Amino acid sequence: MDRKKFLKLGTFAFASIHSQSLPSTIEMPLVVATWESGLKVNSAAWKGIVAFLVLLFFNPLSYNDAGERTVVEQFDGKQFVQYTPGVYYAGFFAKERPWPNQIS
Repeated sequence: MDRKKFLKLGTFAFASIHSQSLPSTIEMPLVVATWESGLKVNSAAWKGIVAFLVLLFFNPLSYNDAGERTVVEQFDGKQFVQYTPGVYYAGFFAKERPWPNQIS
């Protein structure tokens, strides 16, 4: 059976089963919000968005490819070499320079 047909049949069956159990007139709302609304929620959301954007633009994480070593110089002048492949903490505003492990 085609996936789209299966989903349509499942949706139709679900709707037909549940539509029989609903009353014809509804006097109370169907959707009930359980969270606060207003300025407090918006300010908390903005804090999260700003924190995400700061980490996006000033990302302290970096990635080292296999077969390379990366020389990292952090903002405070500390230098180290990352040999292992994968994600590592480089620090904010770090300068990185990748070098191949084997130069031929």
